[in-house]
Amino acid sequence: MKGWLIFVAATACVVVAGLGFRKALRAKLTRLARLATWTACVVLGGVGGSTIGYPLDERTRVYGFPFPSVVLQREPDGTWLDFVGPLTMPFACLNAVVGTGVLLYAAVTLLSYLVRLRGARAAGAGA
Repeated sequence: MKGWLIFVAATACVVVAGLGFRKALRAKLTRLARLATWTACVVLGGVGGSTIGYPLDERTRVYGFPFPSVVLQREPDGTWLDFVGPLTMPFACLNAVVGTGVLLYAAVTLLSYLVRLRGARAAGAGA
């Protein structure tokens, strides 16, 4: 059951990331707002997507979301073994792209709402 929930969440993140990139490109923001939004989302999305970790059980932890890039497993003597493979770096890069897209969706939606709210207030004050 836990695997299916992770799969559904990962798929939702990829879909929202795609919507986020599309929405960010179409948004009517000033250059400064656009630059600040993209910079913050790239930095936070890159770091966040690659460093998110979750336990599968008491002995196993997975890092990277939505694509697992590193798996750690605890040995009986308490040391952690890491399992890094050929997909570690591609998955870390994909996590950064997806994390950036999800944050872009949230940030552009919030900024668009604030711009519309300010415009409505200005129109209401002028009447």
